[in-house]
Amino acid sequence: MYVRTSVREKFIPFFYRIYCVFREMAVYFRKKGMNGSQKGVSAMADTGKNSLPILLFECAENSSGESAGLSCSWQICDNEKHSSRVCSGPFQGRTLHELLQQYGPALAGSGCTGKNFPLEVKTLCVRRTTPLQVRGTLQSCAAIAGAVPGTELWYILSAEKGAKIMAGIRQDSSRMRFMESLASGDAQSQMQVFDSSAFDAYYIPGGRLHSIGEGNTILEIGSASASVFTLDNAASAPEEKAALQQALSCVDFMDRTVSRITGASDVVSRNRKFPVVKFCPVFHAEELLLVTDWHDNTSPGSSFHLLSAASGSFRVGKGESGDFETVSEGGSCLVPASYGAYTILPLPGESDQCRIIKTTLQ
Repeated sequence: MYVRTSVREKFIPFFYRIYCVFREMAVYFRKKGMNGSQKGVSAMADTGKNSLPILLFECAENSSGESAGLSCSWQICDNEKHSSRVCSGPFQGRTLHELLQQYGPALAGSGCTGKNFPLEVKTLCVRRTTPLQVRGTLQSCAAIAGAVPGTELWYILSAEKGAKIMAGIRQDSSRMRFMESLASGDAQSQMQVFDSSAFDAYYIPGGRLHSIGEGNTILEIGSASASVFTLDNAASAPEEKAALQQALSCVDFMDRTVSRITGASDVVSRNRKFPVVKFCPVFHAEELLLVTDWHDNTSPGSSFHLLSAASGSFRVGKGESGDFETVSEGGSCLVPASYGAYTILPLPGESDQCRIIKTTLQ
């Protein structure tokens, strides 16, 4: 006996099967995401809070460059030689590396996949012009055993009269001219030279030659554990000549980009935000010029927020809890990716506005 089946009865099983497929996919990806972040979530539960606290670290002085007229103060780093140690709060005494291993994406964000913290922050005080150096790109480092590519941002905290910055090869130069000048000991004549001024910034990607002139105090933010190659024209021993060839292989001789990002010099009665580094594949940097409270948020948790006090001091924390940390001029703090909404309160001081460099992963 023939029974007529309605269109509705035909399509109900079809749509139900589709529904079951999507439901199973949702369960699978939910479990996968939970397994990936379970370590960070369970560790946060141990603190008794919904998020990790803002972290301040002890500064570590590096005297290895003193003989070359360079003093370095590490604010935040996590490499084989040193990992920054928390100086206050519930994690006082613990290293950044330990916290990263325990909390993972809750600390560094879902965009951080390495075993070490991906960025380093340090202050450089230059009393003698540094030699010409270059960091490698992914392509150039692939041909050098153990080499790590790197990109960095220089932010001028202060500059003595006559201080210079050299970054990038001159527009009218060429590879041949540069090599001739390098052989004669005058390679710096082929460089773009800038008068150094406080609150200007310089973007130094891999492949770009650079040198810091004496009289500069610089906030440097860059890739962690990046390899640095020095162009030494006096190389004579075989190993020195090999090192020079490695350095030259990392130089992008086609790069003529102007590195300087001129800082705002005016003062107004409102908060402002300016992009400093936008197109770097590693990190993103902004300059905050604050005269009153500033509200921000680490949501959706893809990256931490690094806050560096370039001029003036500030307090940062959650407004509703009153749990604030003070960051003094020249210092930095780490706002974990899981922290969520936070408020920056500029503190009154000699400057009319508080300058903060905010850095996140791209």
